[in-house]
Amino acid sequence: MTHQLVWSAHFKRSAERFIRKHRDLAHKLDVVVSQLETDPTDPRLKLHPLLGGLSGFQAASLGHKFRIVLQIDDESKEITLVDIGSHDEAYGG
Repeated sequence: MTHQLVWSAHFKRSAERFIRKHRDLAHKLDVVVSQLETDPTDPRLKLHPLLGGLSGFQAASLGHKFRIVLQIDDESKEITLVDIGSHDEAYGG
């Protein structure tokens, strides 16, 4: 059930800032991204749909405090990584 990951320009910038700020989570980010690519239905990701202005997007958990916002296109088997950060940062709060 492999998917192709697409790193949006915004995600690339956000991920670079995130890693500079949270160096201890760099490995965890690699693990979560790998899980998304291999099996986005893996329960450890805690993948859930978003509502409101982010309707159509989903979020994966990066530990208790942080999220990765993404879009999954099951037809093309592509996952577009959109944003990363704390709950408020990732969800625009």
